[in-house]
Amino acid sequence: MSIWNGWSTDPKQDAHLAAECTQRALDMEPDNSLCLAVDGVIHSALNNAQPAAEKQFEKALDINPNDAMSWLFSGVMHAFRDNGAVAVERVEKAHRLSPIDPLGYLYNSLASFANVSNEDYARAVELADKSLALNDRHVSTLRTKLCAHFHLDQTEEMHATAQQLQR
Repeated sequence: MSIWNGWSTDPKQDAHLAAECTQRALDMEPDNSLCLAVDGVIHSALNNAQPAAEKQFEKALDINPNDAMSWLFSGVMHAFRDNGAVAVERVEKAHRLSPIDPLGYLYNSLASFANVSNEDYARAVELADKSLALNDRHVSTLRTKLCAHFHLDQTEEMHATAQQLQR
């Protein structure tokens, strides 16, 4: 999280430490779907190793097809790969599996990102607003909302979101 939010003073080292943590977890429980999903996130978002990430997500979903986080994070991977329709499908399934999750802001944030990938910018703004209503300081959500406003040519909204992001 510190890397994604721009708080890390050494992103390369932090990515390495995150990978070590998931490897230790997988050494203890190789069939833990959440551990596999988090390992997939590290491969996808931090190391840009998409084939390895996809393998971990699919293994997690084979083990537990009802693991909302595995669906959510695999959706993000598909968004990174410009598979917008698949990304939206997966994040929506994640939210259906865990509709009142305490991390609802994260589900909405990542669904917003998936919708940007799917070029549904109005829906992305709507989901970003839902996320920000639950956590108004989530930097990734603000960045996604800013991007959606840009694509919608909403200059005033874009400037307001940029100011909120700067704060």
